[in-house]
Amino acid sequence: PSAADSATYEKVNLPFVDCCDPSYLALKLTFDLADRPDEGLGLVAFQQVDNFIYRVNGSIIHQKGRMEIGKQTFHGQRPYLLHIPHGLLKSGQNEISIITVRQGHPYTDLIEPLMGPYQQISQITAMRFWQTVDYRMLGGAITATLGLLGLIMLFRSQERRFALWLAVMCWAWTAYAAYGLYFDLPFGGIGRMMYFFAITTLVYSSLLCFIDSWTRRPVPWGQAGVMAVWVTFCGFGIYALNIMPVPAGHDLMSMLWSWYALTIGILVVLRLFWHFATTAENRLLEAAILSVCAVCLALDGIGEKFGLLSGAYLI
Repeated sequence: PSAADSATYEKVNLPFVDCCDPSYLALKLTFDLADRPDEGLGLVAFQQVDNFIYRVNGSIIHQKGRMEIGKQTFHGQRPYLLHIPHGLLKSGQNEISIITVRQGHPYTDLIEPLMGPYQQISQITAMRFWQTVDYRMLGGAITATLGLLGLIMLFRSQERRFALWLAVMCWAWTAYAAYGLYFDLPFGGIGRMMYFFAITTLVYSSLLCFIDSWTRRPVPWGQAGVMAVWVTFCGFGIYALNIMPVPAGHDLMSMLWSWYALTIGILVVLRLFWHFATTAENRLLEAAILSVCAVCLALDGIGEKFGLLSGAYLI
């Protein structure tokens, strides 16, 4: 905070994007109040950085984890609903100061905070916060349990491929949930990026292998081929993020990741379509559930590739 107070500032337009070396950035914004609301204000703290500190009129209202480059935690990877109490506010001009650190991901994205009467902000963001935090926690716990059941089935069932991919798919989703909930994992910034690329593509890949096993007529060498592609993707990701120039390696991996998601989503739908077209299937409930999963995965892949899922992060 003392370095931010003594820094030289220049005017920028929001959203503001900075690249590429590890950096600390500070952002100052002002807002005017005719009267201080008794309930205070609600502020949704979110910036696309590793970690951040929020201050209002010089007082810290949010600080979690560590900010030291190379040892920073990643609490900036999720939003927070903050309460600015009546006593911190002034009639007239008020100042918000945001101090950020970014070391792994090459881009800093600074956006205007969402702010208003506390109860109003709390209500309009409640669903998004549930999706961001509680849904991940519940989903991760459920898939961890299902993965354990799949592991038990692996040793007791004749459908061993089915049980194996059930366990892999569920635990991959659990690992993805952990990515958004635990911010002091033993990875640096580049390690977290590789973790994200590897885990999300493993969710896609394992669902394709799971459905292929469910058909009881797996494509010869199909599952091995999918996993070979996944291993190659991860291996290239390690090279791109660690050896290639910044931000070229990250941008290339992001592009490949979006194509990977789109391709697997389409393959999942085609695999089910081929199965239903060539086989008389009597497992109607399972077929219906997997069809919904396949369509959702395909839509997710299309959305990621063509930017249809961006925006509206806060509400």
